Amino acid sequence: MVNDNSMRLGGRLAARWAQQAVERLRRQRGSIDSINVFPVADGDTGSNMYATVKSAYRAVEAIDGPATLPRVVEAMAAGALRGARGNSGLILAVALRGVADELGEAALAEGDLTPDRFASAIELATYRAQTAIAEPTHGTMLTVLHAMAETARTQADEGAGLVQQIEAVRACSIEALRDTTGQLDVLGQAQVVDAGASGIVEIFDLLYLTVTGGAVGETPSPIAGLTAVRPKLTGDGVTCGGAGGAGAGGVGAAGAGAAAGAGAEEGADTLELVFTLSDSKDRTRPLKRILAKADARSVVISWPMVHVHVTSEDHALRVLRDVEQYGLAKLRTEDLVNGANHGPLRAAAAASTAPLMLRAALTGAIAIRLDRGEQAGSLHDVLSDGTTTVLVADSPEGQAAINAAAADGVYAIPTGSPISMVSALAVFDPHADADDVAEDMGDAASLDIRRLCFAGQSAAGPLVYTKTDVLVLSEGRILFIEHTPEAAIVEAISRLAADGDPELITISYGQQATPKMRDAMEAAVRRAYPEAEAEIFDADLSGVCADVGVE
Repeated sequence: MVNDNSMRLGGRLAARWAQQAVERLRRQRGSIDSINVFPVADGDTGSNMYATVKSAYRAVEAIDGPATLPRVVEAMAAGALRGARGNSGLILAVALRGVADELGEAALAEGDLTPDRFASAIELATYRAQTAIAEPTHGTMLTVLHAMAETARTQADEGAGLVQQIEAVRACSIEALRDTTGQLDVLGQAQVVDAGASGIVEIFDLLYLTVTGGAVGETPSPIAGLTAVRPKLTGDGVTCGGAGGAGAGGVGAAGAGAAAGAGAEEGADTLELVFTLSDSKDRTRPLKRILAKADARSVVISWPMVHVHVTSEDHALRVLRDVEQYGLAKLRTEDLVNGANHGPLRAAAAASTAPLMLRAALTGAIAIRLDRGEQAGSLHDVLSDGTTTVLVADSPEGQAAINAAAADGVYAIPTGSPISMVSALAVFDPHADADDVAEDMGDAASLDIRRLCFAGQSAAGPLVYTKTDVLVLSEGRILFIEHTPEAAIVEAISRLAADGDPELITISYGQQATPKMRDAMEAAVRRAYPEAEAEIFDADLSGVCADVGVE
């Protein structure tokens, strides 16, 4: 045991802890994935926490100058939030932000880290995690964090040294983790402990081994064997460090009953939305109310980043439309049914509307609104980690932006319209060779597009039309004019197909197309081309009735 009086938890030890956390979670992510049943049994909690701590350590590696304790924990918090994956990853990032804020330069200017300051750091981490979750549930990461915070405070108040305090918190975290099986019905039914809490215990175990000089590679994982059912607790508490009552977990037992088995019913969560908002003011409270009204689930907010679960693509779009008032800047999705399909290659899309952002994100791309400012959605932010990326855009302005960002390892695919962007993303493969993928996406995107829009005003020459006529354009140039949208779209398809029969007709609707117009256009296309496959989606572009492309 290291002597408490001689041990100093400085920046170098903290950086070593971050590095070892990456290695431990790399090894243990499969074990944690295998016990992941709450809030959705999607088997990715270990992988998500690994990706989050990996991003945290990348930020530590990038520190320029002295690696002091405040600078290391600040880098970890910033990096974790930037790369947070899944609800568990975001909760971890929020907790690290609490630690970083408590251990800032000003806080430690007077001297070394003390047990009192360490307890305050865990308390703030717990509080931040608690407030980030819209509906906290007992028997989860929060329960373990609360138990750790109470133990840390008890140890500090009783005059324990820092090492003794860390050892006690570590022991408490393991005991609190064991108790989660009996606190949440879905965990008891599966005979497992909470997966997210397991990650917290692993990370804190590494802090203990780091400060005491323990052999990290030779020490068994503290979660080994914690899969047996424990007797269900009669109260809400855990059994270590004086933690008990409502304080352990910060939520009542009723929350567990409400959550248990939720994913097994019809209407279960199928998608996770991870989005960033551009409003510079923290709108967490009203956003929680908006998301509750929209029936979003498993809500975790660390402004400006938000993680929510939804039941369908339609539900996802309703949620995104509801939050647009705060500036939807960046979006990605995770498939909660089939799991993630991440590879060494990434796609990013400069998209102009919420429906197009969702359309791009559902293909695995990161969707960005380029007009939302630097805080959240900038292209530079997405490309800053050096991952090989293919870029697409749904507008000429977006195309210009991605062309400017093209560099070694960054491919700008010529798209520039909603249909071309969607067509390119349809053939994206994150596991294939980047050059081959870029070529395939370019080929898929290289189709002629015709845009339909209402004239809006009359013209007497050289082209003559009224304000209710439909103009059919190519790259901004009027090709012909029709009196109705259905006549315009059938004629546009006919000219695009020339003498051939179209195999695939793609239509994207804009804001000018009413539901009645959409029905009429689709019926006319089916009558004219009954053998063709049709792909139809909403682009929601202003000043546009529809775009159409043919293959």
